Amino acid sequence: MASFTEVLRESCKAAGKVLMDGFGKAAVYHKDVRDLVTDSDRRAQKAVRDILAEAFPTHIFVGEETIDDTNYPVPDPESEYRWILDPLDGTTNYAHGSPHFCVSLALEFRGELFVSGIYAPCYDEFYSAVAGHGAWLNGAELHVSPVDKLIDSLIGFGFPPNITQECDDFKAFLKLTGECQAMRRTGSLALNLAYTARGIFDATMNFSAHSWDVAAGVLLVKEAGGVVTAADGSPFDVDRAALLATSNEKLHAAILNCVHSAND
Repeated sequence: MASFTEVLRESCKAAGKVLMDGFGKAAVYHKDVRDLVTDSDRRAQKAVRDILAEAFPTHIFVGEETIDDTNYPVPDPESEYRWILDPLDGTTNYAHGSPHFCVSLALEFRGELFVSGIYAPCYDEFYSAVAGHGAWLNGAELHVSPVDKLIDSLIGFGFPPNITQECDDFKAFLKLTGECQAMRRTGSLALNLAYTARGIFDATMNFSAHSWDVAAGVLLVKEAGGVVTAADGSPFDVDRAALLATSNEKLHAAILNCVHSAND
């Protein structure tokens, strides 16, 4: 256990250093009209890949960015371990000089999230979790908020790069805006989940995510005492990734009922 958590921390901090070194001067490219990537994304992923390949050469690795894997050991396709990395969550923020971005890294064992870390280098905040043992921010234990009423809740929400008025995300956002205390779009789903685990947000919802966006944050929320399902209320699947993460079952049910009514 110690080796996993130590390597995870080392990896997140190494990627964070890369991001800070490039902050304000990274080259920016377009995956799509509104979907950006920077050279810092790729350098940060390489920094993590280097560490993980040396420490655990047989483990499976999944990262958001495409980098040259030819110099790395070939993972064992039957390995029970899988690392899931977003080297820069909040790329648009990063490209515009906003400090609200992070590194997100998680390890699965036999298909279950096992350890995770989220590092926000501008704030020097390192969130971590170990399955069955809790979640922490810079060593202090995390707990979700006690808020269980929709009208009292602050909800983090995310949209896909190319949103339309007809998509489920937009309809749910409009419906929830009229029912909760306030909605927040931060530009980083991983940090939204970290803030839910921390008790700043009472819930986080996203219909259009990827495994690397959510894997680390989901374990944080669960280990801080929260509830996580798919966005429609079905069991959460990290490879589908659309989710609702809340502080408790009562609030969870209220948000799901509200969102379902938006599509009736």
